[in-house]
Amino acid sequence: MTNQEMLSILKGDREAKLRLFNELTDRVQNGEPLTDDEIPIFETLKKELLKVSGVVVSMEAQLFGRSGTRLS
Repeated sequence: MTNQEMLSILKGDREAKLRLFNELTDRVQNGEPLTDDEIPIFETLKKELLKVSGVVVSMEAQLFGRSGTRLS
């Protein structure tokens, strides 16, 4: 696949991006190195497809001493 084709996929829909990402991932898993042109495209796809949405965590705890006294 040419650089132009890969760049056009970056501008396309999510399914096409996922196919390209899977193709590049399969190559890496099979021990094939990515070319210098493919590495930034792979990194861009990884950042876009594997975005972690912000997670808000609320934690609350209640502590009690041995005598049953509540500690705040």
